[in-house]
Amino acid sequence: MCTEPMHLHPQMTSGAPRPDPDVELADPVSLAPVEAVNLTTLVDNSSDLLLADQGPVKRAGVLGAASAPRLITSVLDTGETYDVPLAQHGFAMLVTVSRAGTDHHVLFDAGMTPNGLVDNMRRLGLSPADIELIVLSHRHSDHVTGLDGFIGARLTGVEKVAAVVGGFHLSGTAFETIIDPTVTALAELEPEVVIPAHCTGWRANFALAAKLPDAYIPNSVGSRLELRADPPPTVLAASA
Repeated sequence: MCTEPMHLHPQMTSGAPRPDPDVELADPVSLAPVEAVNLTTLVDNSSDLLLADQGPVKRAGVLGAASAPRLITSVLDTGETYDVPLAQHGFAMLVTVSRAGTDHHVLFDAGMTPNGLVDNMRRLGLSPADIELIVLSHRHSDHVTGLDGFIGARLTGVEKVAAVVGGFHLSGTAFETIIDPTVTALAELEPEVVIPAHCTGWRANFALAAKLPDAYIPNSVGSRLELRADPPPTVLAASA
């Protein structure tokens, strides 16, 4: 999806992995049969409402635009226009797998801009909350930045962030310059728990502990974070 001529990177040509003819290949992955797979393009470099359905490909198209949300405009007699999906440099696709009568939704890549992905999902009548798994092909900005729109209320439908857990890639001289803005951005989310791990680094851990003393929890192998839903409110019957 993001390709460059190999002659621009001769070190990659010489270092590219190749199968060893003397090593037996691993057993192929066993795939369970499914009833259907639908691939919905959420972000790509082009958009054309005039394209007609073609074979197995069904278009959003002009008919889809008729049921799209509306935008107010002062230059049309109707005073409104269609809020249709917009193209941008980048890629994102929704993979919907149907098995045993149940649909499972996987997001493959996330596009170039923070809100381009979630905005196009809204225009197509799709909910980010339905996505069960996110797969990123690689870390180029045109494939990952749209995850920004999934943070907090965008994904969960609630403003409270329960926990931020994982390796934050803030270790080493190449990344330590972004520790302060990263910690500040995390603090703005007001998470209840922050558990840095793996490649976060001791400097970033120290900064997180100082900025978020009530939320910061150091990690360790074997630790288990337990999150529970809030209990429903108690309803008292009125006395006669």
